[in-house]
Amino acid sequence: MVRRVAVACLAFVLAGGCDSASTDAGDSPGLIVPNFQGPAGVALRIKPDSPYSLGDLTICLDRPGSVTITRVEPRNAYGGLAVDAFAVIPNPQERGEDGFTDQPKALADLGIQTNKPAIVDHPCPPATAQPDPNREPQSKSLLLQFSKANEETAGDDGLIVKYLSDGQAHTLTIDFAVILCAASDTSGHCRR
Repeated sequence: MVRRVAVACLAFVLAGGCDSASTDAGDSPGLIVPNFQGPAGVALRIKPDSPYSLGDLTICLDRPGSVTITRVEPRNAYGGLAVDAFAVIPNPQERGEDGFTDQPKALADLGIQTNKPAIVDHPCPPATAQPDPNREPQSKSLLLQFSKANEETAGDDGLIVKYLSDGQAHTLTIDFAVILCAASDTSGHCRR
């Protein structure tokens, strides 16, 4: 399996350090991806019906409150790409620890509880905050499990995160593309 970075900003995105995400929360607490400057993405070579989990998309709130993530789906999916599972965990990078390691396994096989309502209940920490091993993280890491249904290249041009805030449905759109390359595909981002 070969992992290719589709956009140079990816390393910063996964660390929460690069802003190309939009939300429609109005006056309610809104879910955001702080300092994300996408578009960004990743291209991977995986077999059909094989899970691939990736993470460390940093998410938090634009103000005090709480939101519940109810669904994550690909935006403009093609070739049978699916988001099979999602989860949020406290962002370990705020404590100075390594983030989630992307791998060809299901999130559940990694001991991560998935697809339950995921709560995000802290505003984003200041951009100048330094990692502190003694502080409880304010942000969360959004973990995602992808797959494709067949041998062809599958992908999307972003993610749609659906959530509830103050009892109302909202969405967060993130310009983070995922491409799951066919074994024979050597074009574009799937080049070896």
